[in-house]
Amino acid sequence: MLRRGANAKVYSDQEQQFEVYVNLISNIANISVAELVLPVDDDGDHKEDDDATVPLTFGTAVHAKVDPTSKEDDGNTETPAVLLRKSVSLLHTEDMIWHLLRKQHEQKMSNEILFPETAQRTFGLHLFSSIPASVTCLSQVLEMLSKARESLNFHAIIYHIASIVAFQHYVRLVVLRTGQFAPQRTMNIQTSYQQTLLEGLFQVNLTDPQHAYIRTFDYSTLHSAEG
Repeated sequence: MLRRGANAKVYSDQEQQFEVYVNLISNIANISVAELVLPVDDDGDHKEDDDATVPLTFGTAVHAKVDPTSKEDDGNTETPAVLLRKSVSLLHTEDMIWHLLRKQHEQKMSNEILFPETAQRTFGLHLFSSIPASVTCLSQVLEMLSKARESLNFHAIIYHIASIVAFQHYVRLVVLRTGQFAPQRTMNIQTSYQQTLLEGLFQVNLTDPQHAYIRTFDYSTLHSAEG
């Protein structure tokens, strides 16, 4: 687990949210943090050649784990930050969730029983009516949400997204990767549960300040999906 030492450097709210996001996925999916984020060398290169093209997006600078038994800390030093970036595997899972969210949006927009005045106040429909074409991945949405001031309270939405990503990551890497496929009834329950999580995220009601923030955010400040 990513953790902060007693004398660790103070990190921004955005970086702290990334830390909680990763730890939530790790705990819910029962997958090591080491499989979710990987360190970056000082020159910006990834330590794993196969993942060298992973983009630096939502949460790129997170402190290293501190050994509480270390005797080197004299109380006057700060723990240096260690650059971390998402693993290719985690980004792949996020891409799957992004696809499902877009599909959910398309289905809702084609629904003739849609009430625009109320529906546009919900997170899902307002998000997709506000983001430009340059936003092409879930990491960019998370980056946008994490840049908001703390009083806007987007934490719940970010952590809701984390639970959806964690569930998908667990199914993809634990249930399916082992080759021990569960009975169809179990898989159907899992699919239904995932759909419930997606629907819940889509239907989150936004406050007026949250609504305005998403609508007026400068999306040109986001990292591109290519890195």
